[in-house]
Amino acid sequence: SRGPDGAYSGQGATGYDGGKLPDPISMRAIDPDDFRRKLLEPAIFEATPAYAFAAESVTLKGKRFTKSDVVLIDGSPVPTNVYSDTSLQFSAPFIRGGQHTLQVKQSDGTLSNKASLYIKPKVDSAQQDNKENEHMRVKPGQKVTLIGSGFSENAIVRINDQDMPDVTLLSPTQLEFTLIRPSTIEENPSGEHAVARVILSDGTPSNTLNLVLDTFHMLVIGDSVSWGQGLPEHEKHYSLVGNAVKARNGNIGYYTQV
Repeated sequence: SRGPDGAYSGQGATGYDGGKLPDPISMRAIDPDDFRRKLLEPAIFEATPAYAFAAESVTLKGKRFTKSDVVLIDGSPVPTNVYSDTSLQFSAPFIRGGQHTLQVKQSDGTLSNKASLYIKPKVDSAQQDNKENEHMRVKPGQKVTLIGSGFSENAIVRINDQDMPDVTLLSPTQLEFTLIRPSTIEENPSGEHAVARVILSDGTPSNTLNLVLDTFHMLVIGDSVSWGQGLPEHEKHYSLVGNAVKARNGNIGYYTQV
């Protein structure tokens, strides 16, 4: 039988208004010398992989590469290894996630045609209060920083498919947000397990990172006044205190023993 509907996705960013260019098309006569000069320029045929993580090796296949050629990403040079006149390689830098432009530049300034490289987002770890821990244990209601690569402006942080507030891009390798305990999570007094993911503004998702959310424990000791004899559960003292603690600590999971 058909399963339950999934959660609704977050609203995407509004696109830019279109516009009119005054002279969108132009034509220019070329002579045989122009044509021959073009055939002497370096040419990029393909980038492999076209979608890469930061620090991943990328190979450009093409023609007319020389030993002194350098790869430009959005106009900035990166260390380049030229293996032959048809193949060169570079390491994808730690830049913002999304689409970037590749070109090959020769020592005399000659530029190749343009190609594309997409930097994918990746989450490696999480830290809170500038401290990392191997168990990825974090406390709701406080700022958490995701460490990784390929982050960009307007990225979304999701914990168990719930969007987190106050997402701030600190750098292409650091993304900060306020941790709120998601509404769908498996209860576990010793620490609730959740999954974090980063979504770029174009909808490209990162890998997932397992987190353990801190919990709050309450021990109630006393007579009938303390534990609320005759009162509905939501009116008992410990329920009122527990709800106040949740409200002040990002909906933290709390567990009561009477």
